Amino acid sequence: MNGVSAGAGVEWFKCGWELFRENALAWVVNTVVLFVLAMLAGFVPVIGQALLMVATPLLLSGIFRMAAGGQAVEVGGLFYAFQDASKRAPLVILGLVVFAVSVVLSLTLGLAVFGSIADTIVPGTEPDIERLSAALLTPVNLILLLIMIVIQLLVGFGFFFAVGLVTFRDEQPVAAFVTGVKASLSHIVPLVVFGLIYAFLAVLAAIPLGLGFLVLLPVTLIAGYCAYRDVLGGKLVA
Repeated sequence: MNGVSAGAGVEWFKCGWELFRENALAWVVNTVVLFVLAMLAGFVPVIGQALLMVATPLLLSGIFRMAAGGQAVEVGGLFYAFQDASKRAPLVILGLVVFAVSVVLSLTLGLAVFGSIADTIVPGTEPDIERLSAALLTPVNLILLLIMIVIQLLVGFGFFFAVGLVTFRDEQPVAAFVTGVKASLSHIVPLVVFGLIYAFLAVLAAIPLGLGFLVLLPVTLIAGYCAYRDVLGGKLVA
């Protein structure tokens, strides 16, 4: 595991942008494909979203492979892992692991928030917006929300790192995810910097009818590969 500076969060975005620029049109087309897949998944409530989450590691593996130069930057490269039996099963298992972790985190946050506002809900009556807002915006809830955001950041980058480990080092999915979360925890400062930059850029990307995400999404995903390469090394399996 390689140590990186707090400013690495900025450098990862720069790396993502430089790799994006080399094949901008192909990356945008790949992003459109991802949007279409997400839209199709949305037509099947719950099951569609679950399938998309399970398939996401395979798609991200293709993106990492293209970013690393191991696969041509083309739409077909997005589905590289679907065609590789040695990667397909481990990445599906990784998707299931991350899906389970996400469900547990969501339920934990949901139950905690519901417990804090339960007294404001009276069956058969209109909700008191003022009391509900006051109950939600307590210091305890705000701290809880901040903690959950940090945990989601750790899990999210743990997932990015795990995809890299499975793709490039043939590591087992559960072990790769554990290693990825540990790597995230030991690099929390650059990850927070990365998250803040993304939040700022997302606001800008949303202004022109959300079209900015056609650039921001691929740059961010490629930057995830750059982060993996810096922190855990990006050598391809022979």
